[in-house]
Amino acid sequence: MATTVTAWVRFDPSSTNAKALLDNDAVSNVTPLIIRLHPSQSSESTEDFQLPYNPIQVRYGNLSDEMAQIERPGTTPIVAFKSHRLMTVDFSFILAQPGDGLATSIDESLVLLRKFAASGNRVVSLVNFDLLTNSPHTFRNQTPEVRTKGLFFNIVDMSLESVRRNKSNQISQANVTFSLVENRNPKINVVQIPPLPKVMPPKKCNKPKFRKANPDKCIKKKETDKVKVPPSTEVSEAVAKDTLDSQGAGAQYGWVVTEKGLPKP
Repeated sequence: MATTVTAWVRFDPSSTNAKALLDNDAVSNVTPLIIRLHPSQSSESTEDFQLPYNPIQVRYGNLSDEMAQIERPGTTPIVAFKSHRLMTVDFSFILAQPGDGLATSIDESLVLLRKFAASGNRVVSLVNFDLLTNSPHTFRNQTPEVRTKGLFFNIVDMSLESVRRNKSNQISQANVTFSLVENRNPKINVVQIPPLPKVMPPKKCNKPKFRKANPDKCIKKKETDKVKVPPSTEVSEAVAKDTLDSQGAGAQYGWVVTEKGLPKP
C-alpha cells in the first residue's frame, strides 16, 4: 500500500530575504506592486509598501454610471442618467517573508499596513498595477478642480487572516484583503471666516436719561399695532346668515335669525 509523506523544509531565517527569491529566474522579471501613501501636509513624507507576492485576482466595481428610473403613471418609466460613480478596487495578497513563510515574523509589515488603512486623511496610489488603477477616467461632467494627474484611492476596509505562526507565536504568513475607493475630491481652498461680533446695547439704556442723551446707542423697540382678526365663529355665523337670507331658507324651515346672526328653529 502506497503511503504519502509530507516533508516541511525550513530555511535559515537569517538567510531568507527578498534577494534569495529574486535570484530565481522564474520571478526575477516580475514587476513588484507597490502601495504608496501620499502626504497630506508638508511635514509628512511619502511611504511605500511593496507587496511580496502580487495578487492575481483583482475586482473592479462601479465602472458604469448610476442610472435612475423616473416613474410615469400608466406606462413604462424613463431611464435617465443620475450621476457618475467612483471606481472600487478589491484585492487579496499573501503576506510573508519571500523564501520563508514559516519562521520569519511579519508583524512589522502588518503594523505598517494598518497605518496605511488608518490614515483616512491621506490618499494612496497603486504603482505598477494596470491601466485601470493608474490612468484616471475622464467623465463628461468632470469639473476642472478635480485631480487629473494620477489616480488616487482611499482605503475603506482592510482585513487579514493569519495562516502560520512561528515558535514565538508571531505571525509568519497572512492573507491580507484591501478595499479601495477612488478619490475624486476637488481642490477646495479653506478660508477661515471670523465670527460676527455680537452687538449688545449697554446696560445704561434702562435709564431714561441715558437713553435720551444717547439715542443712537439704545435701540428702542417699536410697538406695532396688533391686527385684530375676528374669530372664526363670527365669520361662519355671518356667512350662514347671508346664505339663509339670500335663499329664504330661514322662512322655509321656520328658523328665526337671532341678534348674533345664528339661526335657530
